[in-house]
Amino acid sequence: MAYSVPQDSPAFRLIPASKNLIAKAAELNEATKRLAKIIEDIEEGLQKLNLGISVWVSLSTSEDGEASESLGYGKLNGQWRLLLRKYSYDGGGDVIGYEDSFLFAAPRETRMYAAGELQKLFLELAKEAEDLTGKINSKVRSADYLAEILATVPDPKVVKK
Repeated sequence: MAYSVPQDSPAFRLIPASKNLIAKAAELNEATKRLAKIIEDIEEGLQKLNLGISVWVSLSTSEDGEASESLGYGKLNGQWRLLLRKYSYDGGGDVIGYEDSFLFAAPRETRMYAAGELQKLFLELAKEAEDLTGKINSKVRSADYLAEILATVPDPKVVKK
């Protein structure tokens, strides 16, 4: 049903704004769908890497300093995903708790802001993977040396007469 609005009516000014709002709503929803797909693609790519490591980068801190939020990659409910972590602090600035949630389920504005930090998170993952690989290789060398020593120990079950 089309409405006829007289040109001298205050409501007449709303016609262009309503047309613009309708167009912008469609654009906004399309952009949000693209962002959701990108987050999904990034998660799938990270899952294929099978890293098994968690890292976090800071997103925001409340003005009163009693809360902050971080973007991370970690395990929640048995799934390796992009996550948000909300920290709570006591009056002295010590963490009193945190709550993790999936990034894909966050409000649009939070996902938008977090998307701007995904490259930083990726770089932190690469750095942590490199650091962890070095630590593991060091421990492997140490354990391998011990295994070599123990391989030379005679079997006590073998009795020599």
